[in-house]
Amino acid sequence: MSTFTNFLQMLFSFLLYNDNHHPDHGTRLVSFPECEGYVRLNPTDFYDVGEMVINFRTNRPSGLLAYLADDLHEDVMAVQLVDGRVEAIFGKEVTDITRVQSSEDTYGDGMWHSVVISKISSKKVGLRVDGVDYAQAKFRTRRSVITDGVMFIGGLPSNFPYNKHAIRDLQPLAGCMANITVGSSVQNFALALSDLNANYTFCPAESSSQPVLMTTTSEARALVTIPLATSQPAVMKTREVTPAVVPDECKLGLLGSGTVDPLDAGAGFFGATNESRYEFESLGREYVTQDAMYFSLKTAAEYGVLYYTADAGQFDFTSLYLEDGYLVYTFDYGSGAVVIQSNERINDNQWHEVRTMRESSLGIIFIDGQRVGQGQMTGTSRYLSVETPLYVGGIPSDLEVDDVPPRSRESLIGCIKDFTVDPPREKLSEYEVLQCGYSFEPGVFFGQFDGYLTVEESFNVGVSVEISLEIKPRKTTGTIFSVQKPNMDFMSLEMRAGELFLTVENGGGEFTATFSPAEGEFALCDGEWHHIIVNKDRYFASLTVDGIPGVRGESTNMGQLETDTDDPLYFGGLPTNVVHDGITKNEHYVGCMKNVVINGESKSLTNSRTSGDVDTQSCPAD
Repeated sequence: MSTFTNFLQMLFSFLLYNDNHHPDHGTRLVSFPECEGYVRLNPTDFYDVGEMVINFRTNRPSGLLAYLADDLHEDVMAVQLVDGRVEAIFGKEVTDITRVQSSEDTYGDGMWHSVVISKISSKKVGLRVDGVDYAQAKFRTRRSVITDGVMFIGGLPSNFPYNKHAIRDLQPLAGCMANITVGSSVQNFALALSDLNANYTFCPAESSSQPVLMTTTSEARALVTIPLATSQPAVMKTREVTPAVVPDECKLGLLGSGTVDPLDAGAGFFGATNESRYEFESLGREYVTQDAMYFSLKTAAEYGVLYYTADAGQFDFTSLYLEDGYLVYTFDYGSGAVVIQSNERINDNQWHEVRTMRESSLGIIFIDGQRVGQGQMTGTSRYLSVETPLYVGGIPSDLEVDDVPPRSRESLIGCIKDFTVDPPREKLSEYEVLQCGYSFEPGVFFGQFDGYLTVEESFNVGVSVEISLEIKPRKTTGTIFSVQKPNMDFMSLEMRAGELFLTVENGGGEFTATFSPAEGEFALCDGEWHHIIVNKDRYFASLTVDGIPGVRGESTNMGQLETDTDDPLYFGGLPTNVVHDGITKNEHYVGCMKNVVINGESKSLTNSRTSGDVDTQSCPAD
């Protein structure tokens, strides 16, 4: 990571602000200078969630990566670099400490490395570095261990009473760390409880290093900077290269370029997380009969909150949201709501001026100065009384809202600028709002460092099923989806070298439908969305891509009709140590995915359980 261009790619990948102060917004990168430093985060019990992922880079042979402990520092889980080896420490008192070390001792080489620490079972713990250096050990303590007291990254404060049985020679880290994940939660350094000598804006370049080329076992990869969060890192090798030798296979790189639009200056991007929002002062007495809201909007999203405020019981409220790309303006004084929908969609990813006006029982929507919707409330009340802040772009995840349809309650994915309330209200705070200026679109993004979604915890394929989805891949091999009863029936869709393979097992032998693009291996990773329809009907299987049918598969045993699964349905990849017989390459999908429909029912990928390098809020468009 030696060029400013790579640093910009890093900014895009992590959706960070390039800011010279401690971040007010979500950020996942931290660097520590040669002197002592640390970040203290809200504690998480490792032994409860069972997995931690750390991405780091340092030129030093030793340094503390993470320290989690209870309040008494008896129970502990720590990760450190010791003489070039990654070491994970588990347990409590000295007799109960378990240490697991990497076999390689070269991880202080100034390159990025990805570490996964896992509690494999109640009796076994494991460590994996860069996907290939794997070690595990028996968990020595039989007593319960809880690390919900403290969590430090990169070092510890002076005179801090840490567990010296676990950390024998405390050395602070001099280097960079990024996308630290505990369980399925990526840690946000903007929420740090305290820090020392921590820089959240960049990772200093190495004067002697060239851009890093990271590859998997099957394909060369595009230039990358720092890795994304991962629960199962790709098999990864690093070497010095020049940009000229990077092969141009798929049209889109693994990270995305994040095209900047000058018109986006001063706007905020919402949707990096579902907590993304502005908060304004609550609408007071001067708003009981009238108000006006003005702002500029740019989005490609079909659903999402634009603004919302209510009283404690949600009898009185006023709200504007997106539904199927239309603006919906609704308010209620406690005796019956009016719902006003614009007569045109606004989600064309262009800037538009939006204005809503409320006067007594009348409500009006304007887009670009034109009246596009109007309605009148029929209830008897004529006064609005609200208590919550005025939320803009999203609402807190712990706020139960019944006045907005479920799909529209999610944070907006898009940009807002110049939000104005008349009479004026002060903006109090903002959460997870990034700088607008990059090209995003709705969907789920699976990054290059392995992740997956559990769309259904228990899914039965049965006699017949139809699954449709849209994909925009960034590599030619990867798991699209898969479900299997252990060692028994399954259905899996996998992309291998640009071809699609739908493999089904009913109990009488596998049968496979295929789709081979006429344009060759890279036809499906051409930077465009591709619509896939999967059909399994009794002993037949078929694939259709962009309206073009593939080669149908047929079982030789027509007596077996049902695919009996009732197991998790995974999209994008499989968990560690899970093997599905229909997945032959076991590589994770990289790219965007959206509009998953199963038997006519749309599935919310945003609300699916995630693991690893998955962004459920938005996709890089290029």
